[in-house]
Amino acid sequence: EGQPLDDELARRGGGRSVKDALPILTGVAEALSVAHRHQVAHRDIKPANVFLVHGPEGQRVKVLDFGIAKIMKEGEAAGTKGTFASFTWLYAAPEQLDPRLGQTGLPTDVYAFGLLVTELLTGRPPMDAPDVIGIMRAAMDTSRRPTPRTMGANVTDEIEAICRKALAVNPGDRYPSIVEMWTAFSAAAKTRSATTMQRVV
Repeated sequence: EGQPLDDELARRGGGRSVKDALPILTGVAEALSVAHRHQVAHRDIKPANVFLVHGPEGQRVKVLDFGIAKIMKEGEAAGTKGTFASFTWLYAAPEQLDPRLGQTGLPTDVYAFGLLVTELLTGRPPMDAPDVIGIMRAAMDTSRRPTPRTMGANVTDEIEAICRKALAVNPGDRYPSIVEMWTAFSAAAKTRSATTMQRVV
């Protein structure tokens, strides 16, 4: 029994506080951390692939659809080359849109997870773009990244900085995997000031 996160986002409307978003983010981060420790890049993280399971012990979170995941080989830590269509446009990392930026890999999931953080905290899609060309331009715009603050959430400086690093255009400027990002984010989210931050209306 449960539902995809995209359905829950549409039903709920509005953003969450960091404290309220943490149970969902923790489930996704823990699942991706297991994959990344085994050098598996999911490459299509989005709300539709996050499933909220409801049971007698409360809500659990599952990450679904490893259909375009890639197991990275020895010496291939920089990333992997994937087909141009193997992603969801709205949640695509810049290197999925323009292979000249580098190969896809674990930092690609870091980017998508950063977009998921923004969407949970704002209740809005991570990109204000009407079409594919607009999405590509927004994803490549180094002057305005789709971080929680730029999309309307009131978060601490530390959380904003973590998301900005995760959402860097250059994959080499991001956290190398979700493990490092989640270590930083979960520590920042546990501070008293972070748990009360709400979206700016």
